[in-house]
Amino acid sequence: MAYVDPPEEGEPGKDVYGRQIPVKPPKRFSLSAGKGVECVDGRIFKAIVQGQPVLRGQEISVREVYVIPGDVNLTTGNVDFFGSVMVGGNVAEGFSIVCGGDLEIRGTAESVDISVGGNARINSIIGENSRVDVKGSLEARFIQGGEIKVGEDVVVGSYVLHSYLQAGGAVTVRGRKGIIGGHVVALDKIDTTVAGAPMGTVTVLEVGVMAHLKAELADLESRIDKGQDVLNKIYQVVKAILPRFKAGYPVPSSMKERLRIVQDKKEALTDAIQGWKGREMVIRRQMAQMSGAFPTVSVRQKVYPGVEIVIYNVRKSIREELRFITFSRDVDNNRIKESPCSR
Repeated sequence: MAYVDPPEEGEPGKDVYGRQIPVKPPKRFSLSAGKGVECVDGRIFKAIVQGQPVLRGQEISVREVYVIPGDVNLTTGNVDFFGSVMVGGNVAEGFSIVCGGDLEIRGTAESVDISVGGNARINSIIGENSRVDVKGSLEARFIQGGEIKVGEDVVVGSYVLHSYLQAGGAVTVRGRKGIIGGHVVALDKIDTTVAGAPMGTVTVLEVGVMAHLKAELADLESRIDKGQDVLNKIYQVVKAILPRFKAGYPVPSSMKERLRIVQDKKEALTDAIQGWKGREMVIRRQMAQMSGAFPTVSVRQKVYPGVEIVIYNVRKSIREELRFITFSRDVDNNRIKESPCSR
């Protein structure tokens, strides 16, 4: 991260009359190692964790959370960070955030591209061009437009409007407006206050769907296979070069550099494959848990005409207003049945 070299004495100069100009003694700069940093020989500072480098006064540290106090815009540029990210303001239109950990956005994310390796808490998501992919769970105040894909549960405080929302767990909408328009897909259940609108807005509520998990699983398997092929080629390269080192033959610097690049690539690819295999296990566990499950759609107040309920590809179109109702699948007759829902 940093090197601190001892200062060197300067040489006296001369003015236009040839008189000597004395040199001030050099100032010594001291640096201390903070959290996530180790110091070697008092002058070399190395990061021992991945994160955001921070220099405060004379202390250098690594913060595992990248904090942006204001907005993500032209000042900050796009964000790509290994750990967690916290944005104190808004994310401007057209910008992107990629983080390997959790994400918190206290403002609005408008027509953005967001990819989160952990959980996300976003005040509001708006814009039909928004693309949000969260591997964990998502909490939001409201969602208005865009395509949002979440690996686990989704909790929305106010409403979901004309959006494609897909969850690998449950979708819960607590606000009085509920779900208006669009297509909401959940693996487990959908629980909302209201579904649809008085004007007959087309609204699709779908549960028990594992198609998106199957698609993601196929993609992961393909990535793992291709990554393993690349690793095998890397091993062949290393196998061809190493004997020259062991035999003591002179090795050109270009070959040493090539070996270093190959080694870095191998480590990065190994980490990526481990991550893909971890996600693969999560998906397989979710699919196993769903076998024999009974997904439901519960509406705590009103269901308006124009709403379509889909459970395991069995469809039911709502043609008259319904209240306080839960939809589930009648396995024996392969149809959707209705039962009362408590408020």
